[in-house]
Amino acid sequence: MAKPDVLVMGSYPKGDLDALEAAFTVHRYWEADDKPAFLAALAPTIEAIATRGDLGVPNDVMKLLPKLKVISVYGVGLDAVDLNLARERGVAVTNTPNVLNDDVADLALGLMLAVARRIPAGEAHVRSGAWAFWVLVALARPLPSARRVLAWRFLTMVAASRTTSPSNIIQRQLNLRPTVIFWWRL
Repeated sequence: MAKPDVLVMGSYPKGDLDALEAAFTVHRYWEADDKPAFLAALAPTIEAIATRGDLGVPNDVMKLLPKLKVISVYGVGLDAVDLNLARERGVAVTNTPNVLNDDVADLALGLMLAVARRIPAGEAHVRSGAWAFWVLVALARPLPSARRVLAWRFLTMVAASRTTSPSNIIQRQLNLRPTVIFWWRL
């Protein structure tokens, strides 16, 4: 039995592209020199499009594929896919929601700690080579703990998240009570 034809709009990590090629006949749109001719030759056979959130699918590409059944977006965003056009054509659109929630929360906490502890300034100082002259001064005046630095500040968050509460990680890690001024569940 022949593998279904999939149009891949842009590059993927090697392992992911290998997995696609094992299951499907993959057509690499981003490598085509003459994209209109490439699409015209493949249009009757393409059943699926694999794309990334930053690339999406141009409407003219979607309209050229009469057998298109599904568009799979590698990532969270669907902004670059015309969902109304897909619905009109009976094309299912998928994405990968919730895959980055914990990473975003971790990064937010890391950035807060970096600011509270002046890590970027310390890193620049170390790279400059000047640290050798100031070691005794730094040891004599250690920075306060991040919890003490952040505990006396109000933390205001604007969040659009699928997480249960965008402030959970902050409350657990630093025992703070963030003020969430705007939050909606996607």
